[in-house]
Amino acid sequence: MAVNGMGQNLVPNPSFEDSVSCPSSSGDIAKAIGWSTLCASPDYFYTCSASNSFGVPNNIFGYQMPASGNAYAGFATYSNSAPNSREFPACNLSTSLSIGVKYYVSFKVALSIEPTFSQTNCASNKIGAMFTTNPYICNTLITNSPPVYTDSIITDSLNWTRIKGSFIADSNYTYLVIGNFFDDANTDTVSFANDFTYNSYYYLDDVCVGTDSVFVYNYSYTTGINKNYFNSQFSFYPNPANNFINVQSNLHVPYNIEIRNTLGQQLYEEQNITSNSLQLNISNYSSGLLFITITSDNNQFTYKLLKH
Repeated sequence: MAVNGMGQNLVPNPSFEDSVSCPSSSGDIAKAIGWSTLCASPDYFYTCSASNSFGVPNNIFGYQMPASGNAYAGFATYSNSAPNSREFPACNLSTSLSIGVKYYVSFKVALSIEPTFSQTNCASNKIGAMFTTNPYICNTLITNSPPVYTDSIITDSLNWTRIKGSFIADSNYTYLVIGNFFDDANTDTVSFANDFTYNSYYYLDDVCVGTDSVFVYNYSYTTGINKNYFNSQFSFYPNPANNFINVQSNLHVPYNIEIRNTLGQQLYEEQNITSNSLQLNISNYSSGLLFITITSDNNQFTYKLLKH
């Protein structure tokens, strides 16, 4: 089902396609732009990785093709060797939620089964989404009361399973967290091996939050935005650049532009731009990679610029 133009996704980099650099070690999810390692060490997997452990589709946790695009994340939901052991991928939403508004949430997971090395050998339920107004402290996330979660034990390691739900915002939430927010006593599991240690681990892709249920519940990276056409409407030069970057647009609707550094710090923002030619002064920015994000209507992409 095509859903182009029907809604807006408040999750930046929802399919983990935009990266600072390719993953190379455990806990590298912060290399996916907009995502953070805030509890334990959620992982990042990409076709560009030079490491066999964090590539796509083969990696340390098994074999899995992306739900869409070329990348995905991974996180642990249960371990019998450490009480309430969890990993929580998290991101800062592009816009704060509005109190009293109903929001829809969906994301896709696939079970990892790789008992011989990583001992990911069981499945769990209670995987869901939490929203907060503050950065997270790991031990405060086990609340047994996330607004969206599934009671089903997800055992499918071949196909992606979509988890979805809705809630009415009671605060201006700015952060989204994915994981198992229930303690061990309220988590059910199914094991697939006769081992002393049981761990459940899931791949994560196509995360979406918005107010349009049709858009959110059918979201995927390849259908949620008309990425190729939208990208082709912009050009940037020079690259690398020293003092100025020129932005040319063939898009005949207003757009927003934002520049961030590799730490995720916002350096520049301008909204509702109607000019087809824009020159930005970057002379005061530190040398290194800059990320220029263009947004218009339901479309968004990020361009990488090297600042000398």
